[in-house]
Amino acid sequence: MNTDFKDIIAQSYVEDWGPSVAYMVKLTSDVSTAEEYVQIAFEVALKKWPEEIPQNKGAWIRQVAKNRFIDNVRGIKTRAEAEDAIQKVEEISRQPHEDSVLDDELSLMFLCCHPAISPTDQVILVLRLIGGLTPFEIGKAFDQHEDAIRSRLLRAKRKMKAAKISTTMPRNEDLSSRIRQVLAAIYLVYNEAYRAARNSVQERKDLALEAIRLAARFCRYMPNLAEAHGLMALILLGEARRPARFIKGALIPLEMQDRDLWDRDLIKAGLAHVQNAQKINLSNNADPGIYLLQARIAANHSTSAKFSATNWQDIANCYAQLLALHNSPLFALNHIVAQSFIDDAPKSLKALDAWEVEHNKTAQSHALRADILRRAGEVKAAISYYEKAITLETDDGVKCFWQSRIDELSRV
Repeated sequence: MNTDFKDIIAQSYVEDWGPSVAYMVKLTSDVSTAEEYVQIAFEVALKKWPEEIPQNKGAWIRQVAKNRFIDNVRGIKTRAEAEDAIQKVEEISRQPHEDSVLDDELSLMFLCCHPAISPTDQVILVLRLIGGLTPFEIGKAFDQHEDAIRSRLLRAKRKMKAAKISTTMPRNEDLSSRIRQVLAAIYLVYNEAYRAARNSVQERKDLALEAIRLAARFCRYMPNLAEAHGLMALILLGEARRPARFIKGALIPLEMQDRDLWDRDLIKAGLAHVQNAQKINLSNNADPGIYLLQARIAANHSTSAKFSATNWQDIANCYAQLLALHNSPLFALNHIVAQSFIDDAPKSLKALDAWEVEHNKTAQSHALRADILRRAGEVKAAISYYEKAITLETDDGVKCFWQSRIDELSRV
């Protein structure tokens, strides 16, 4: 098999796996059965496509999967049962599938993110059923053995069947909460990519690209949903800064990053999605949501020519709005970070004291205190708090950066 043909198969797998599984779920009403026949169709493609590559590869895969499923039905059921089952399949598939690809795949996304399934398993299902990642690839992303991922997938599918979860679109009254779950699952995919950066830039990049593909698909599904564009923007703007954020697993903070390494094309694309989201909200007289607000913060960083030009007041305002939507300890701490570049040290430290009373002292709060003290010229106290932060931190890349701060201050 030549390299070009391998690339064609690989690209079709990326683009057509999700829509094909979604189509087969609609025909079979069973996720595992759908996966099985789509996999068979791709195995047939490996044999047939070297002779002639179909013009519409996705339609070809779906037709082969459907035909193999019908052949199997004829072989394992009585004639009457087979005829009934095949008639049902033909009725469902009578409408040309290419007219309903997005609807089918969107239904599958909602199925993967049903509230009866745990958030982590939702992510795993999305990666497997929509993204087409293998259990081995998912295991690498989650630092788990592929057998553990197979077990989780099997349990989740059994839960789907036992709970008799519908494979169709959720009802209108359930739609809003399920949309939030799908967006959260896609965002968790990107978070896993970010976390994986400590060990392997390539693994992280592959998973990040999958998050971008999933977010792009959801924007196609729901082009008038502002938060879908907000999520897409957040991921693109985060990925644009990836080349400068980590060097050999070590964290490089924003103020020290080489901004020439940032991907300007991704930044441009991310800003376009921010604008789309804001236009949608303006036309609906709606306030920005959690993903758009975070994207606006990322956009602010991404468009600042240098760290000293950062609009911290705008960023602080965004975090204040985020806190009004979701009282997250992380949002609250980041709000203090932004305010610390606006307020004087005593006021910032007082706000941090209040945060630690409510949320306890953490590696991040110690590091923030150290940074505020460092900028205020309190060298000895800053070193002490960086040391405390290191004792609580588990991430080697972050610890390495804090140690570099200690070394820098020790030379003062």
